[in-house]
Amino acid sequence: MRFRRPRARLAAVCAAAIALTAASVVNVIPSSAATSPGQVIQVASNGISNPPDVGNDYSWSMAWFKGKLYVGTSRYEACVENATLDFWFPGQGFYKTNPTGGYTCPADKYDMDLRAEIWQYDPGPSKWTMVYQSPTIDNPRAPIDGQTNCGATGDQQCYKPIARDIGYRGMVVYNSQLYISANTANEYIPEIATTNHPTMLRTADGTNFTAVSNPPATENNFQGVHNTMGYRAMVVYHKKMYVTVISGLTGDGVVMRVDNPGLPNAKFTQITPSNMRVFELQVFNNQLYAGTGDQNTGYGVYRTSAIGNSPKWTPVVTNGAGIGKAITSVVSMGVFKNHLYVGASGWYNSTLPASEEIRISTTGKYDLLAGTARLTPQGFKRPLSSLPNGFGNVFNAHFWRQSAHQNAYFVGTNDWSYQWNGFPIIGNLLQPQFGFDIWGTCDGVHWWNETQNAFGDGLYNFGARTMVSTGTSGFFVGSANHAQGTSVYRDRYLRPCTVAGKVANGTAGLNDEVAGPPQPPIDVAATNSTSGPSLTWTPVPGATSYQVLRSGYVMTNAVDVVKPPTVDGFQLLTTAQATTAQTDPPVAVPTTYQPVGTTDNGTFTDTTAQPGQIYLYEVVAVGSDGSQSLPSNVVTPIS
Repeated sequence: MRFRRPRARLAAVCAAAIALTAASVVNVIPSSAATSPGQVIQVASNGISNPPDVGNDYSWSMAWFKGKLYVGTSRYEACVENATLDFWFPGQGFYKTNPTGGYTCPADKYDMDLRAEIWQYDPGPSKWTMVYQSPTIDNPRAPIDGQTNCGATGDQQCYKPIARDIGYRGMVVYNSQLYISANTANEYIPEIATTNHPTMLRTADGTNFTAVSNPPATENNFQGVHNTMGYRAMVVYHKKMYVTVISGLTGDGVVMRVDNPGLPNAKFTQITPSNMRVFELQVFNNQLYAGTGDQNTGYGVYRTSAIGNSPKWTPVVTNGAGIGKAITSVVSMGVFKNHLYVGASGWYNSTLPASEEIRISTTGKYDLLAGTARLTPQGFKRPLSSLPNGFGNVFNAHFWRQSAHQNAYFVGTNDWSYQWNGFPIIGNLLQPQFGFDIWGTCDGVHWWNETQNAFGDGLYNFGARTMVSTGTSGFFVGSANHAQGTSVYRDRYLRPCTVAGKVANGTAGLNDEVAGPPQPPIDVAATNSTSGPSLTWTPVPGATSYQVLRSGYVMTNAVDVVKPPTVDGFQLLTTAQATTAQTDPPVAVPTTYQPVGTTDNGTFTDTTAQPGQIYLYEVVAVGSDGSQSLPSNVVTPIS
C-alpha cells in the first residue's frame, strides 16, 4: 500500500451507500515458514470507503448480526488523542500536524471531520454499505471568522461543526437488536458535555437506527461526579445490558446497568463503587466479571451476581496478579474452554510497555500464560507457555482483543514497532514484524503465532482492534491504522484444533493418511540442558522430518519512548511516540526465524546456541513430498 494523506470525504460520498465488491487476497506470513496462499481475504482497506477515507482509522467496534458484519469506526483517533493532550497541557506542542507514524493532522484541530460511521458487510457478494453516519453539532470553541450577530436572527452558521459521535466503540446484540455505543469530543471540548450526552444507538434491521433514551449525563468515579464522554465495554448478563461509562479517552469508567434500552423510559444505573476503575466486562461462570486498572497497585479482576443497585463485587485477581503496578490495567477478556482469559498491559510504570496473559478458572485460581514469573498469594507462577511479556515481543504494548473461534482461541495485539519505519538500523531489524500480531492456542498453554505482521500488510496496520467469530462465515479482524485507514480481514481457514487434538491425545496414528501438508506440532516444549536448549514434541501424522527454527534477540539502544504526561495517572495516548534518543538500558529486539537443524523424530538439541542468550523456537513438520506445515507453538527454554 502507498501512503495516502488524510482528506475530508465528499458530501455526496458521505450520503451514499458504498459497495466494495473486489476483495483482495493477503497471504498469511507467520513468523517463519510459508503457508498456503489465500487463507486470509482482506475484505476492506483504506478506511473501508471507496474512494479511500483514511479518517476511518479504527475498526473500533464489530458485531455479527442477522448474517452480516457490522463495523463502527473512529475518526482520526491519533489526532484526537493529540488534541486531548493539547487540551490538558496547552502550549506544550502536543498537537502536531506531522507526528510520527506516517499520518498527518489538520493545522486547525477543529477542522477534522470526526463523523463516525457504521458499515455493514454482506459476506455473500462481499458488499460494504455505510448504514449510518454521525450528525454534527456546533463547536463553541471554533467560531467562524467574520460571523456576527450569532444566534440573533435564526439560521446564520456561527461555529464550525463537530461530530456528535467521534467513534463507535462498542457493540452488543440484545433482545434481537444491535446496540452501538459512541464516544464524544466532550473531554477536549467540555462546553458541549452538558448537552451532548454520549449516544447509544439501536437497530432491529441493521439499516434504521434509533437513539436510546435518557443517556447518562454524569458518572460518579474516583474523582467525584464527572460529565460523561462515552462508553467502552458492552455485555449482556441475565437478560440485562451492562456497559462501562467513561469520562475520558483512556477508557476507564464505571459500570452501569441499562434497563429498558428499547423503550422511551431507558434508565442507566451505576452499579460499581466510585473507586473501581473498570476497563473491560465479560460474562463467565454465570457471573459478571470486570477488569480494572490502578496505577498504584496494578490491574485487577472482580466478579458479581449483579443483584440490586449496589451489588457486591468480589475480588478474584488483585495487585496485578502478583506483579503489582508494573502491569496497570486489564485491556481485553474472553472465555475459552471453561476459563476466563485476561490480557493486561502497563505503560507509565515501566521503561517499556508490558503485556501479559492470565486465565482464571471457575474456582478463582489463575494461571500465568505469558509474562514474568513471580511469587503470588496462590504460589509461585511461571508462564505455562514459557513465553515472557508480549509473547516474547517487547513491542506488543496491548493484548487488545481476544476471541474464541471454532476450537481455538486468539489474542490480537497493538504492536508499535511500525513507528520505527524509515529509521536506520532498528527500522531494518523490525521491518519483518511491522503490524499487529495474532496468537492462537488449542489448549491455552501452547501458543502459535498466526501472524506477526498483520497478515503481510503490516506497514501501518499496527493494531488488531476488533475480532469477531461468526462460525461458518469465518473470523473477522478489524485493524487500527492511522496512516492509511482501517482494514478488515476475513479468515475462513484458521488452523483447526480438532486434528491436532487427535494427535495430542493419541487417537491419530503416525501412519494415518493426511490430506495436504502435515499438521504442525502443537505441544513443543523446551528446557535448558548442558548441551544446549532441548526441544521435545509429539510427532504428527504424515511428517517424515522436522525443521527447527530459531529467533534470537539483538540489543539496541536506538529506542527511546517519550511518555506523554498523565491525567489522573492514566496516559491519554494508546500508542507510543518514539524519537531517536538513547535509552538505558538497551532494548532486546527479536530477530527473524532461521533454520538451525532438522530431525526425523520429536526431539532436538540446539548445540549451536550461545550460552546466556535467549532464544525463541518453532518446529515445522515436513511431509514425504516436501510439503511443510505451519509453524508449531513458540517456546523459549526454561531452566
